[in-house]
Amino acid sequence: MSYPDLEGNDMPDKNFNNDGFFAQLRQEFIESSRDQIEEIEAKLERIDTGAGIAAEELFGVQRNIHNIKGQGATFGYPVTGRVAHMLEDYLENAGEIQTENIDHIRSYLDLMTDLIATDESIAKGKTQNLLNALPTGQTVTFSTQQTHDINVLLVMPAGLQRRLVAKELLSCGFRVMRAYGSLEALSVAADLAPDIVFVNYDISPFNGCELANMFAAVDDLRDIHFVLLTSYESNNVKLLNLPANISVVQKHKDFTESIGELMIQWGVFGNVPHKPPSPDTSISQHPKTVDITQVVTQRPLKVLAAEDNPINQQLIKATLEGFGHQLEIAENGLKAIEAVTKGNFDLIFMDIRMPEMGGTDATRAIRNLPGDISGIPIIAVTADATDKHRNEYLDAGMNDCVGKPIARGELLAAINRAMGEEIHLSLNSETPAPEPVSDITHAGTNDAPDGDVEDFLERLNSVAEKHGAKA
Repeated sequence: MSYPDLEGNDMPDKNFNNDGFFAQLRQEFIESSRDQIEEIEAKLERIDTGAGIAAEELFGVQRNIHNIKGQGATFGYPVTGRVAHMLEDYLENAGEIQTENIDHIRSYLDLMTDLIATDESIAKGKTQNLLNALPTGQTVTFSTQQTHDINVLLVMPAGLQRRLVAKELLSCGFRVMRAYGSLEALSVAADLAPDIVFVNYDISPFNGCELANMFAAVDDLRDIHFVLLTSYESNNVKLLNLPANISVVQKHKDFTESIGELMIQWGVFGNVPHKPPSPDTSISQHPKTVDITQVVTQRPLKVLAAEDNPINQQLIKATLEGFGHQLEIAENGLKAIEAVTKGNFDLIFMDIRMPEMGGTDATRAIRNLPGDISGIPIIAVTADATDKHRNEYLDAGMNDCVGKPIARGELLAAINRAMGEEIHLSLNSETPAPEPVSDITHAGTNDAPDGDVEDFLERLNSVAEKHGAKA
């Protein structure tokens, strides 16, 4: 610390102890953080007992968390600050505090309390595992075979576009984090090593292109999938000299579909399938998952997918067409019912939360249609796949359930179970599996033309190359 002399020059205060002053501020941060965590606990208790109004309490919780986030790194508690940052993202993802969120929020608070109490004594290399184990805001799927735990960082200013991208990614089951500027993005990425980073071109203090070059220059960051979102055309001078592994997506009305295509290209949802020669034999058991490295499609299906998320539409399309099936998309439950009455489908994939009519109501309606179409197998595809929700889907008349993020092997195995036959035969699989989870049987079949997988892969690669992705 210093003070001015008579001529205005700074002079050191010989009686000031910098270490002691910092230690005092650090202790004040510890006490303040504990007080704010207690305040949050009290707010959660009021919401849980019905004594408080959730919308009003949420603002106070967000203010408390923001204070801890802003001061953590300054006073020697960077991991605590990062946990607060992640809780801030969790609350923005959730949009509100409901009873089912409270235990999740408390797990963040408990971790912050423990970190402060132990002066962040964490074994080397364990920080990322500790942070990645925190709840994402998505319900846990019933499946024990889920293979993807994807962390996505959005580096975009607050606004409609960021909410749109976040909503699409959350509905796919990903963990979504946020950073407002390039410096914060570097800090978050260094701590959490996200799998994918979406960066708006217009950020500060460094723009998206400059941030891309920084990521490419850092050993621990250069392998992260980096997507630059911009209104500029790919040949614009501002986009010259980008690192080779940077993907550029133009912001237009279909840009979420472009994002979905990139994710498929990267294998975020599993490898793009190939079709080996047909075998001479078949098996009768239905595994929990199918090894997609060597799979034979024994009979193509005509499939309807009720799904409003463009990224999930692209994933389901890539998977099913890649295995030779024919797909039609319906954007909500009402359109799915209409499509069922007009088409001759073998199978339906049904999202649960959709505009106009959700998946459970649409399923009940289909089950009450006249004739054989009421018995078409239906598979729920949803992030809300706890045992409780799963039972609700089955009670509504669905045959099976696949969680999000979608694992392709599980998707194929669910088709086998719902259809009651080995539609997809894995040449590497010898593991028997449970019977279909519902007694509803398939009413009929309809042959669809074989898909040209080589042509599909060519088209997928050309789309990715257009946006600067590498296979």
